[in-house]
Amino acid sequence: MKGQGSTEYLVVFAAVLVIALIVIFLLGQFSGFSQKSLADQSKSSWAQMVPVAVEDFGPVGNGSTNVTLKLKNLDVKKLYIRDVLFDGTSATASTPTFGNAAKLNPGQDKEFEVQFGTVCDSGDSGQMVEYDMQINYSYKAGGTQFTEVGSTPIRILCP
Repeated sequence: MKGQGSTEYLVVFAAVLVIALIVIFLLGQFSGFSQKSLADQSKSSWAQMVPVAVEDFGPVGNGSTNVTLKLKNLDVKKLYIRDVLFDGTSATASTPTFGNAAKLNPGQDKEFEVQFGTVCDSGDSGQMVEYDMQINYSYKAGGTQFTEVGSTPIRILCP
């Protein structure tokens, strides 16, 4: 009878081990979902920022150097987007440019295409990259500059 108890123990132990391996395998397969969830969380956080909400962002085309930012003025006064920084590096806006041309009236949104260096490297396809973003704005053309910093970085899924 002693052999039967040992055999039952080994069978139960093997079953638990197999279940644990299956769970570990499945969690590894769903890591892409966690990246998408983090990216969605980042978009949700930035969309609630005041006075400048970032309604949407993502890589342009293959995502090598450009990012689109859809900015919305949630304030009751017009404001001017002076500059956007990614990890402390100033981005260049091509359409429209930052400064006096980047005026947002209350409730208005505008899409900017910004370039700030390498967004996604060629080997980053399917991977998530993240950047601390800072938006500098003013209420008058050439007026006092204010800064908005998000509580979460922007997270971009590379195409």
